[in-house]
Amino acid sequence: MFPIYLIASIIIYNTYCNCLIMPNRYPFYFSLSRRRFLSLLPGGFAGAALAAVEDAPRLAVQRREIEVLGRPAEASRLALQNGQEGLHLEPGERLRFLFHNELGMTLRAHLHGQTPPAGMAAAVEGDGYLGFDLEPRPGSHWIHSTGDLTRQRLLAAPLIVHGPRPPWPELTVLLQDFCFRPAEEILANWQDPAWRRSFQPDTCLANGYGLDAPDPVRVAPGQRLLLRLINAAATSDFILDAGPLRAQLVAVDGNPVRPLPVRKLPLLLGQRADLLLDMPPEHGAWGLLARRAGSRLRTGIIFGTRRGYVRRLPPLAESKADEVDPAFDVRLAPPQPESPMRQERRLALRLAEGASGAPWRLISEDGQPLAMRLGEKVELTVRNETATAHVLHLHGHHVRMAGLNGQALPGILRDTFAVPARGSATIVFRADRAGDWPIAGQNLYDGLSGLSATLSCRE
Repeated sequence: MFPIYLIASIIIYNTYCNCLIMPNRYPFYFSLSRRRFLSLLPGGFAGAALAAVEDAPRLAVQRREIEVLGRPAEASRLALQNGQEGLHLEPGERLRFLFHNELGMTLRAHLHGQTPPAGMAAAVEGDGYLGFDLEPRPGSHWIHSTGDLTRQRLLAAPLIVHGPRPPWPELTVLLQDFCFRPAEEILANWQDPAWRRSFQPDTCLANGYGLDAPDPVRVAPGQRLLLRLINAAATSDFILDAGPLRAQLVAVDGNPVRPLPVRKLPLLLGQRADLLLDMPPEHGAWGLLARRAGSRLRTGIIFGTRRGYVRRLPPLAESKADEVDPAFDVRLAPPQPESPMRQERRLALRLAEGASGAPWRLISEDGQPLAMRLGEKVELTVRNETATAHVLHLHGHHVRMAGLNGQALPGILRDTFAVPARGSATIVFRADRAGDWPIAGQNLYDGLSGLSATLSCRE
């Protein structure tokens, strides 16, 4: 005769499997994997399977087949059950969803631009669930997995939290880069400076399409739209070029800025830019191009009217794009002047060349712990001793840009910022979340090659 706990285990496990296959039939989604479920038996299983977010949308991490440069390729995506990629929240809606990992490997979901409690981005095993429920920060943000190589296989999706709806349509564009070679091979070669300097991806994509096979956006002559651009690439900074389109920059990293007319602007790794875009008054077709900095690679979005002729463009430009000018932020200003933040703690980081095979290191300048007290106003300066500019992202915080190479900045809010080669960047922020917060290189391979540190905030 079977033990009673074994019979109960079979019943609960069968229900768990059915929840994965038929989520509308059962009111709960379990937040654990099959492997974790089995590890809980025979004791303690009765309550463990009830840790769930009831009736939450399920955002599934899935494999997919795409075509890149006319060749089949394997990629990943984050999609709801209705096929929509990413999340779009209405004003006042909570950020509440289940992250369902179908890849068969451990992932760690990161809500880039949001400010969840420390530790919320816990690891989730293959075929497991992770529940999120928090008050979202408005603006253009994105979701990806951190601490692994999946971003090179396009594992990223928009996370758009709408404010009051504008009177014009919106379009969200995810900019990415793609390599046919395995990401593991790229990481293994990343410590070689010459190899690293010569590296470039095979192509760049906008919403999964290249310029050689574009997905044109139909517009009317003179139409205005809000364009939300997200740099979700693994290694590429972009120079955006609006060409004949009239563009105003109205937000960066999900935070409003004083409207700034632009034709070209940099969009660094992990950053976002919201543009108000006006179409010309006549019929035609036009492109907003995103050129990989220092490279001939390019992608973009093609707009065309009903009578406009949309043509394919080569994914390689005739000449290389400029390198990113980190001083662009000097031109930006918050919507309203900000009063200076009086610092209660100063921290400094050294960004230097690494040792023992790691190309980079990010360490405390004075050797002291990178510690803060809850509620303190913190000034953090990063000094880059290398000949390479880097982009850093501080998890869980939005920071005011206070200085660049010693020049004061107006204090716009960002969560991802540049540190120039042989230069420095200073940010200020309030340490309002207890826990351990990574600050790391946004370049996928830099972040996994020593370019990371941790700020600790305690009560």
